[in-house]
Amino acid sequence: RMDDQVKLRGLRVELGEIEGVMNSFPGVRTSVCVVVHGETDYLAAYFTAERKVDPAELRAHLSSYLTAYMVPQALMQLDEMPLTANGKVDKKALPEAQVMVEELEQPQNETQERMLDIVRTVIGVDEVGVSTDLFTIGLSSIGCIRLCAMLDDEFGETFKVADVFERRTVKELEKLLSQDAEAEGEPRAEAGEPRDTYPLSQTQAGIFVECLRFPETTAYNIPLLYRLDAGVDLERLADALRRTLEAHPYLFMTVRRGADGEILAVRNEPVAPEIPIRTELPAAGELVRPFDVPAGERLFRAELFDAPEGKHLFLDTHHIVSDGESLDILLDDLERAYRGEELEAEAYTGFDYALDEERSRASERLDVARAFYDGVFRGCGGDTVPLADGVQTDEHIAFARVEADVADEVRSFCAESGVTPNAFFTTAFGLALQSYTAAEDGAVFATIYNGRSDSRLEHSVSMLVKTLPVLFADDPALTVRDAVASCQGYLLGAMANDIYSFAEISGAYGIKGDILFAYQGDSDDVTLIGGAPAEEIDLELSQAKAGMDIDVYMKGDKVVFDCSYDPARYGEGTVRGLLGVARVVCHEFTTRATLGDVTLVTEGDERRIRELHDTDWPVAERPAYRLVQDQAAAHPDHVALVACDRTLTYGELNAQANA
Repeated sequence: RMDDQVKLRGLRVELGEIEGVMNSFPGVRTSVCVVVHGETDYLAAYFTAERKVDPAELRAHLSSYLTAYMVPQALMQLDEMPLTANGKVDKKALPEAQVMVEELEQPQNETQERMLDIVRTVIGVDEVGVSTDLFTIGLSSIGCIRLCAMLDDEFGETFKVADVFERRTVKELEKLLSQDAEAEGEPRAEAGEPRDTYPLSQTQAGIFVECLRFPETTAYNIPLLYRLDAGVDLERLADALRRTLEAHPYLFMTVRRGADGEILAVRNEPVAPEIPIRTELPAAGELVRPFDVPAGERLFRAELFDAPEGKHLFLDTHHIVSDGESLDILLDDLERAYRGEELEAEAYTGFDYALDEERSRASERLDVARAFYDGVFRGCGGDTVPLADGVQTDEHIAFARVEADVADEVRSFCAESGVTPNAFFTTAFGLALQSYTAAEDGAVFATIYNGRSDSRLEHSVSMLVKTLPVLFADDPALTVRDAVASCQGYLLGAMANDIYSFAEISGAYGIKGDILFAYQGDSDDVTLIGGAPAEEIDLELSQAKAGMDIDVYMKGDKVVFDCSYDPARYGEGTVRGLLGVARVVCHEFTTRATLGDVTLVTEGDERRIRELHDTDWPVAERPAYRLVQDQAAAHPDHVALVACDRTLTYGELNAQANA
């Protein structure tokens, strides 16, 4: 059933995706035709099948791969297709499809009742049964993570985003609490007895390879430098910092090669060194230094300074043992420890997560994940990037920033539309990139998410971030709201299938992540260190992580685009041009109905373009050669051209031009 604003031509991308998933169902061969059914408001697609198909089974199959709004609301099977005398489908003879209205199935036991209460709290709807597809009633990616955490707390079992994405109903999720979950092929690892060595996750293995290629780079450092309040007790802070580090054992991991050449994470005793308090603050270039990962160096540094410039905290961790969320966890624990609170060591660490991922990749989950990405990116053609226009330079990183006063409008749009800011900005950037690069078949780029789809990792310090590919294809007739909702549905599916690593995706589809885009959240929070607000000081790295690494965040009423880029590949004008288009699209998304209504220039830019040839006096609209002829007629003897050894009058020039 179609929205009033959606036209048939605007569904071509979705129809192709629906057809691909439909044809992957056993017994279904290919589509016969696609029509608007009479003058009613729904679309009908006809397929041939080699066997009798169970509509509920087919709908479940489609729901596993498609965004909720793309799953047909009516499925019916005919013994044969009615045909006209010339062999075409007789549309008038087709029965009218009956939209499937679900009768809410009531809970059968206390467990289902408790699950339903949690679902109602997370999604905010009361009309839900134990067999209701949670994604069709508004479960978002953030809601999915929250649902997993609340189910974990309620039942003491581990629920993951992939579990919810695959099972989708309370009745199916309840089965995870039964004893036969293992028999269903879903390995569920728990934190076990410590081992000497562990595997690296797929993401960490990719980082290690980059460290071998560029041993002197600081691209994978995550340095923090804070100017502290003068009243902070540095001795007390040093003790709090030491206890904070020891509560997170994965920080003490080192890397070495095994006997068979495999890369292993070595579990070391989590005993933090004494935190020095220095009296001289070095220059930024001396603070941020490469870590020698292959040599087994400890992968964090922590120092305090009581210098003439003031009191400072410096903390630097390597990306192979931490990520942005990890740094937030460390700073929060540091403040708690400074207040005298006891910190509990992590119960489920990055070591346990790596084993869990290894088990999942050995199960059928990897094939499911591979099929999910294949259904989206098969034949996509790799990254979409602007034309290179960089310059020869010794610098490996440059920066650009663009701001827009639309944060409040974005927050309102997301709240009213039931979508996340992450999906909003990812969709807006996709349209900006496709438009800026004139990519007819859509824009392909990379984004990230924090990888904490397992609630046991909520307070874990480790490298958990996952890189996800994104394909955006502009559909002018699609509403902005539906475009963002579709992106949100895809991102949730990608999160649920993240065990198929970005390295594998890159090899399969040629997507390299040369354009890396990430929404980094609302940054109004004040960082407290030592009981007082601390001022963060920006530290530059030696190399950009990608050709363009674009972060967007909201700060007060502003949306801020920060980009670090490789100046040998892209000029400042190209980068600022792309960010400028993205800024305009964000504003347009909050005021326009469809993607086709979105303009790519500001009102001021459009006015300047239209006024480019405006003059104070009327100018005759005549081509240049006509102006020369006019001068030749009016002033044939006036000099028109001066060369090294001769001159030509207008009359002579005109005569020779006409010869």
